[in-house]
Amino acid sequence: MKAPVVSVIIICYNYGKYLSEAIQSIVDQTYTDWECIVIDDGSTDNTKKIATEFAFRDARIFYIHQQNSGPSAARNTGLRVAKGEYVQFLDADDYIHPKKIEEQVVFLRNNPDVDLVYGDVITFKDIANEERFFYEFKYATKQVSGGEAILKELVWDSVFLINTFVVKKSLLERLAYFDEDISRHEDWILWNKMALSGANFVYSKRETTISYVRAHEGSLTSDKKEMWMNRIDARLKLENYIPLLLENRPIDNCIKDYIKTNAYLLKRDRYRFELFFGSIAKGLYFLVYVALTSSKFYEHAYDGLYWIKERMKRKL
Repeated sequence: MKAPVVSVIIICYNYGKYLSEAIQSIVDQTYTDWECIVIDDGSTDNTKKIATEFAFRDARIFYIHQQNSGPSAARNTGLRVAKGEYVQFLDADDYIHPKKIEEQVVFLRNNPDVDLVYGDVITFKDIANEERFFYEFKYATKQVSGGEAILKELVWDSVFLINTFVVKKSLLERLAYFDEDISRHEDWILWNKMALSGANFVYSKRETTISYVRAHEGSLTSDKKEMWMNRIDARLKLENYIPLLLENRPIDNCIKDYIKTNAYLLKRDRYRFELFFGSIAKGLYFLVYVALTSSKFYEHAYDGLYWIKERMKRKL
């Protein structure tokens, strides 16, 4: 049997109530040469029922159940069985424009030097007994292309969400997929690994490649404290990955700036976290170190006071 061109990987953990819309947005794609792999990450709701009903009706859809292991492990399970040349990820509570896959596959076909093409996001919210509410603003996707430009942005934060792109599967294989030792920011780590390895990213602005992301309290980004802790862990991970990823790449000024910036942001995030959530003494230690080594003493002093003030507000 001929392998599909695109493998769509949908991970789902107790989001059965949203899953139908996510899968249907793949079924409705104008591009039809795809497979859709639904990874049930140990759900206890109706995820299996929804996914298997779609699989019964459409032979391109596959259902895989695994013990709850987190989003990285779930996506890696999908990648290990994926047969496509390209990969489209989709979270079970979101959906994509009907022409998204077609537009981005055509772009990659026409630009073989590009490894990943991404587009915009619009967030929406379901309101009881009312029409769906779409936010007037788009998610702050960074509209940058190329290797160095992306690297300069990624060291600060993610430039896109996981639903927004189509990527060459060979690139993901070369970088050993997602790091399963971290439960959040795992996607951001992989994007950084891609950029550090020299991958070519391109932003393509088209209304037909929009990804629609649901805003709700149950989303993975709801726990700010844990997200912040994981962000610090992610920067530590990157420090370990950097030497391995740069073994066969020249250390130019862009790379030097990246390494310096990541080290600086790691220490800054540490003092902010400690001043807001943890030990004030430890926070002040990191603060003084960053302030002295960055030659921005007063800027960081004011920043530290801000986070101590926010800590006091939180405890009131």
